Amino acid sequence: MTRVFAAAILVMAAAAAPAAEVYKAAETFDAVWKIVRDSHFDPAFDLAAWERVSAELRPKAVAASTPGELRAILRDMLGRLGLSHFAVIPATPDAPNQYVDLGGEPGFDTRLVGRDLVVTSVDTGGGAAAAGVHAGWTVTSIGGVPVSTVLAGVTDDTPPRIAQVEAWRAAMSRLRGPYGSNVDIAFDTGAGVQTKSISRHAERGEPVTVGSLPTMFVRVSSSIKQTPAGRKAGVIGFNVWMVAVDREFQRAIDQYRSASESGRLRPPGGRNSATMPTTHAPTTSLSTRRRRRAPTRRRRTKPPGPR
Repeated sequence: MTRVFAAAILVMAAAAAPAAEVYKAAETFDAVWKIVRDSHFDPAFDLAAWERVSAELRPKAVAASTPGELRAILRDMLGRLGLSHFAVIPATPDAPNQYVDLGGEPGFDTRLVGRDLVVTSVDTGGGAAAAGVHAGWTVTSIGGVPVSTVLAGVTDDTPPRIAQVEAWRAAMSRLRGPYGSNVDIAFDTGAGVQTKSISRHAERGEPVTVGSLPTMFVRVSSSIKQTPAGRKAGVIGFNVWMVAVDREFQRAIDQYRSASESGRLRPPGGRNSATMPTTHAPTTSLSTRRRRRAPTRRRRTKPPGPR
């Protein structure tokens, strides 16, 4: 599956050719389709169904007049796989009139909950915090554009994980902008709607680049929180799972393990447990790491019989 993902991303990058160049929609569609056909990890992959997808969508791809139209068709095609880790990550706007400078960000993360774009965390040093934005608020408009319009491309038929990626991309294309600029964002606070003018700051974190993906900024946080039952638990947060997370993650685990052994921290598993609850913000990248399945332990039991 790793090989499929890496190859697909490289081909999808070709779909981000500048508008001034000849746009090779048919070639891009064929390349993505063939990579899935030739490299799909499932031996039971339905090739006949995949052929029918090509017959249905290829004419639409050829007729696409903008990069955005072609990308929508590619997303439709990949979405029919019903799998995560297949997505179009553009390097240019969907249309020539869209802005490109996305160097500044407002300082909060969002997640799609139903059809709502909900604030999940606020960077204490960002523009959103300075404007008084709080986690739990719902974004209702960005720059005067209703969120329902921003998320129009995310339909009920979109697989959940792909929907999260597409919602993030659509929102970020409007939330981000030139460093130092402001963006007006309306929020439903639960007690009414408030509009905040938020300054865009440079994104914090350790820059990480993987293949043809855009540069991502890795951030890791850790803190000790009190549970409703009055216990203390170590909470580790990260915005995207990359190798750069591992160092800080292990450091936090060691810190909490030491606190547990000294009696200053009681983990949920008990006094001698080293397990800590972890949380993370919506992922902005696509991980290719497979999880190892824990070995099955077999227990021998004495056959039933007279005692």
